[in-house]
Order: sequence, then structure tokens, then C-alpha cells
Amino acid sequence: MSMVSAQSVVRCQVTSTTTFFSSPDDVVNHVSSLLVQSGYGVRNVSTQTAGVLDQILGIGSNFPFQATLDVQVPSDFGDPSDVLSIVENAFYQVTGAYPTAASAPSVTAPGGSAQSTGQPDLSSSGVGGSGSGVSGALTSAVSTGLSASSNLLIGLAILIIAVLAIVGFAPNTRAVAGALR
Repeated sequence: MSMVSAQSVVRCQVTSTTTFFSSPDDVVNHVSSLLVQSGYGVRNVSTQTAGVLDQILGIGSNFPFQATLDVQVPSDFGDPSDVLSIVENAFYQVTGAYPTAASAPSVTAPGGSAQSTGQPDLSSSGVGGSGSGVSGALTSAVSTGLSASSNLLIGLAILIIAVLAIVGFAPNTRAVAGALR
């Protein structure tokens, strides 16, 4: 498939990262707003993340996610990749980095059914990969020096350990204090 006619819907899939203290939904909502302001329709938006543990432990650091946006085009385009480039640029405007992977696997012409473009479907490749999420942040911190997000991650881990230590020792300290009276 090469030509994309006006009002067609191009399925765009990207693998991107969150920004500091933002969720994948925040990023995608901002990207959608930018596209709508430029005259594109955005439908059927979804996100998929690497995992709950990476999200909890990765607070304050950038972690990967995959987004799927069905983008309705206002005019003719020569190729689905042209539309995908516009979507990638919107992600760049929001996150400050281009997506690490992107694809436009299908186009639906007005009144028609989805037609394959020959580009791969990213939803089958998974999110993240090696060096992603919390393990990637810790590896990066060790290999390239500590960044602000890595410092935050380490600080959070120390705080959790301290709280667990206080809660764990609290009954023992009360017993000792009572025995000393």
C-alpha cells in the first residue's frame, strides 16, 4: 500500500519512554492533543507497559511503553510512513526523544476495511527489551554515573528499607523500653 487518501485511518504504533513523573497515558494524551491541534483525528488510543514492578520501582525515571494510535488524516499522503513520521515528531515534542521503534501496520480507507501496509505489528514484539525498566536504570547508573533519576530510585529504595527497619524493630524497642522502667 502506498497512497493514503484523505479521511483514511492509519494505525500507528510506537515504542517510547515516559517523561519525568509522567505516565504513558499522560504522554499519549499530550501527543493526541498535538495531533488534533494540527488537524488530525485520533481514535482508539491504547498503551501497554513493560510491567507493574517496573512502573512502581521506576517512578521518577523514564521507562518504556508501547502506544497504538489510530490517526485519521485530513488530506492525501503519498505513504503511510509519512503519517508515522508526523506521529513520531509529536512524541518527540512531548518526551524530548524520538520513539525507539515505530510502525504503521495498516491503513483503513473511508468505508473500507483495514489493509496491511507490509510494516510489522509492534504489539507482537513486546515492550522494553534489554536495558529497559528498573534493571536498565540501575545498569545505566553503574555504567555511566548516577543521574537524577537513578539517585531518586536509590533514595526510594533506602527509604523503603528504613521504613521496614523501623516497623520491624518498633515492637522490640517498646519491649526494651518497658523492661528498663
